[in-house]
Amino acid sequence: MRTTLGMLVTAILWTGCGGGGNNPGNGGGGGGPMTASIDGQSFSADQFAGAAARSSAGGPVYTITGSHIVSGTNAQTIILILYNIAGPGTYPLGVNSTNFGGIGTVSEGASSWSTPLNGTAGTVILTSLTSSRIAGTFSFTASDLVNPTATKSVTNGAFDLAVSGTPGTLEPYRGSTMKATLGGTAWIGATIVTVAKTGGSYAFGGSSQTGGPGAGMSNVNIILSGVNGPGTFAFGGTGTGNQVSVTIGGTGYNSSLSGSSGSVVVTSVDANRLKGTFSGTIGSGGGSALNVSDGVFDIGLGR
Repeated sequence: MRTTLGMLVTAILWTGCGGGGNNPGNGGGGGGPMTASIDGQSFSADQFAGAAARSSAGGPVYTITGSHIVSGTNAQTIILILYNIAGPGTYPLGVNSTNFGGIGTVSEGASSWSTPLNGTAGTVILTSLTSSRIAGTFSFTASDLVNPTATKSVTNGAFDLAVSGTPGTLEPYRGSTMKATLGGTAWIGATIVTVAKTGGSYAFGGSSQTGGPGAGMSNVNIILSGVNGPGTFAFGGTGTGNQVSVTIGGTGYNSSLSGSSGSVVVTSVDANRLKGTFSGTIGSGGGSALNVSDGVFDIGLGR
């Protein structure tokens, strides 16, 4: 992973808009084309800053990079990689290429830190995105790739950069979002997968790390049947088509178990996307039931 990150930095170092001294961007707040604080220490991209766009099978990808010389030839580098982005908005960091959003990394010498796939590691707010420029603000917490308990806190980040390359078009079936409050704790699906989408039946789910790097996983899965348009689909019992299941660490919950109640509301559906909300109480088959609230999904159905 460290070798890969180093190669990425080298590969894009001069493919952006040139050295930091020649870049007309103002970092969204002055001081350079990319600025931030890393563990409270000021960072300004005085060595290089650039944004490269490319088109992939999964949709547009933007790689935003800034480098700062710490001492001698030792550089500190921040990289943001954003997937399925088509315009201004607020996007999570710490999510996979299945989602709207991306990851943030910090490197210094042989050491690297990256946002864990928990959906809540940080945020980037794009204030402007055109074919030639990208600007915004960001903050995130990244974990060491070898020792996950060691972290870097990046705050007050800002960038305003020329874009090189061509991002291509974001197809309407690319990118997904899934989030909820599970037992009072905010959850965002970092990796979202759709496994069925035929004849009015849909099965999809999201997974994220819980409790920090190296901890267990949390998963939310939804199965729906008879979806021919917007409507309300009550949680069903065993053998019915509509179910919501949640796993947090080693504890599982399923709406087919006693004590469950609630519904999934489909607000729109077409060949490209399935959108809606969900909430209710989900039984655990012996333990305390789980309260699920504020559930929202926007699922790209792919091709």
